[in-house]
Amino acid sequence: MEALTELYEVTLDDEIKRSLEECLRLNATYFYPKDAGKSCFHRQPDWKEVTDPKSAGLSYGHNLEFAWLMIRAQKVLGAPPAWDHFYAHLNHALKYGYDYEHGGLYSRGSDDKPATDTDKIWWVQAEMLAALTDALQQKQNSEYETAVKKLLDFVSNFMTDPSDGVWLDTVTADGKFKATGKAHNWKANYHDVRAMLKFTDAFRPSVPKQ
Repeated sequence: MEALTELYEVTLDDEIKRSLEECLRLNATYFYPKDAGKSCFHRQPDWKEVTDPKSAGLSYGHNLEFAWLMIRAQKVLGAPPAWDHFYAHLNHALKYGYDYEHGGLYSRGSDDKPATDTDKIWWVQAEMLAALTDALQQKQNSEYETAVKKLLDFVSNFMTDPSDGVWLDTVTADGKFKATGKAHNWKANYHDVRAMLKFTDAFRPSVPKQ
């Protein structure tokens, strides 16, 4: 869905548009429904639920990544943005997966229950930053402002190597190092740089014209 969004914006090709609309519908229906607690990792080929325990639960980071990419896709398609769907996922993550004591977003949970995995992974923080950026651009909200500030403070104080600014892979809920890798097969600067660019583009002070 993400790739098709960027491709369609450039090409305006009708076939790509149809594929993007299909991806958006399938994701919003089967993987990231408006009832965010029912999000899932996998589906059977006929879209039925997967009962394997290894597929159980949900990822707050994936839910938020879908939510803001859904809005992005809809804007590119010229469709009305589904902000109610977006906020359902953001508010679910804040209610069940956000650490209001230390700041930052936990990794995984299940249904409408507290998080089951309280590790804090670099890309999960990045996707929450991206989603909160879009939310605050759309409307002011003191809860979201507090959440993004505490998120950035936590990442800066506990997840970033001050010598080079690279975000470390994973820390515990209270910021103890758990995986200090800066790069591996799944870790590039894709999520974090994208989120930081979104944030700075949205909120950098305007420069007065000379």
